[in-house]
Amino acid sequence: MSGKILLSSCCVAASVSALLVHTAQAQSFYIDSMTDWTGNGCEAEDLDESTSLLALDLKDEGWTGSRFVNQSAWPQDIMESCNGAAYGGGMDASFGDAANLVVIDGHGNTGFLAFGYKRDGKCTVDLGSSTNLSTKGVARLGEMGGARASVAMWLTCCTLKRESLAAHANNQWLRQQLGFHGEAMIDKDMPDEFFEDNYAESNKDAWLDSMEDAPGWFTGDNSAMVVSYGHTSAEATDTHNNLALRRNVQFPRPDGAACKAGPPRFYYTLTYLDHGSDGCD
Repeated sequence: MSGKILLSSCCVAASVSALLVHTAQAQSFYIDSMTDWTGNGCEAEDLDESTSLLALDLKDEGWTGSRFVNQSAWPQDIMESCNGAAYGGGMDASFGDAANLVVIDGHGNTGFLAFGYKRDGKCTVDLGSSTNLSTKGVARLGEMGGARASVAMWLTCCTLKRESLAAHANNQWLRQQLGFHGEAMIDKDMPDEFFEDNYAESNKDAWLDSMEDAPGWFTGDNSAMVVSYGHTSAEATDTHNNLALRRNVQFPRPDGAACKAGPPRFYYTLTYLDHGSDGCD
């Protein structure tokens, strides 16, 4: 595989003392953004980009990171790297799982993410498992190789469909996942609006507020979803209600699975705006 060049540029009350800490160390982000889906081996409808403003705002707040666009965005960026035979030959330890915040902007469906350019035979990455690693890789963010990711933002349709969480998304060892239970329409202002709202709101409240209304008149509403995790029910609830990219240090979640192992025992909680999941497989 050729080298990759970095480029800059879809409950119960609990203690919050561990979360309500203003960022006191360098935080990092990793963004893959796919708009060109025509003639690149992974055919789908072309999309408008929705992460350039978010990347600029993150950098203005002192975050460091990279945004890869179209042919520079590879499925291997978020595929698990600890064992190629088990997960498909990923590079997440050097890319997606080497950052605190991971953002994928493009197409997706129930439990998986799609990329606009085919790379080593792959267009898609599953958050659970793959029956054919030659065409679909597997992600294990927050654990195994890399093990730094804390929050994932899926700007894709259906990736967090509620019924699929146990088999797919919950295999990631993250503190929080932000995405959609159904189809999603997103413009470039919405992710940045979410980050701006973090001054006063948690990730959960900011995500639901900024991501529900699809852009344009009479376009319907998105089924925005937030899923939060912890070693205990109280920790998952604490994260759900208080984690905010703009106000907390995004520490990785500790004690994740060893390479090729399943996740240890954990708890999770979720909130979503149910406007349906039509169009999800």
